This record gives sequence, C-alpha cells and structure tokens, in this order.
Amino acid sequence: MSVVESHAAGSLSSRSPLLPEVVLSRLPLTILFFSTLSGLFFLLAVFLQDGMGFTPLTAGLTFTSIGAGFITTSLTSPRLVRRFGRYILSLGYALDLIGYVLAIGLLREYEPQ
Repeated sequence: MSVVESHAAGSLSSRSPLLPEVVLSRLPLTILFFSTLSGLFFLLAVFLQDGMGFTPLTAGLTFTSIGAGFITTSLTSPRLVRRFGRYILSLGYALDLIGYVLAIGLLREYEPQ
C-alpha cells in the first residue's frame, strides 16, 4: 500500500480527516493536476527566457497574474465551496484547462526575439 493510499484510508476512517472526502475521491486527478503544475511553471519560465527572449525579470513578472489568481481563489474558496459544493474542484480543473489552452494559443502568436 502506498503512502497516499494509507493516508487516504486513515483519513476516511477518522472523525476529522486532514483532507476532505471530495479531494480523496478525486485523488488521481488531484495528483495529476499538482504534479503538472510545477512542471508548467518551470518550463514556461525557461521558454519565456530562452525561446521568447524575455529578461528574467519580465519572465518572472509574467507569473504575477497567476499569483494574484491563487491569492484571490484562496480567499474566496470558502464561499465558493458553499455555493458550488463538491463540484468546485471539477470547476477549478476545467478553468485550469481553459487557461492552459489560452496560454498555448497566445504563445503561438509570438515570434522569438
């Protein structure tokens, strides 16, 4: 049994689990989301600098909108969970996918410098 599976089994049998059941029920999707996110940030930073000719500062400032989105979502998540219930994770994954597709579309429009 893996560490994740044993944690999931322990959390579900506990009266106060560390992770909500909705997260554990979508564990493979959650792991896929978070494991690809760090790779996206790294590769996008390298691409912006080497491929697009951005300075390190400009490439870093490109990520400020992502940070602002994380902060805003973190602060509003309790209200979003009350409003949308357990479907909020699926909505988040869908919005994330739309963002990836839009970013790919925008980056294809620019010529390397």
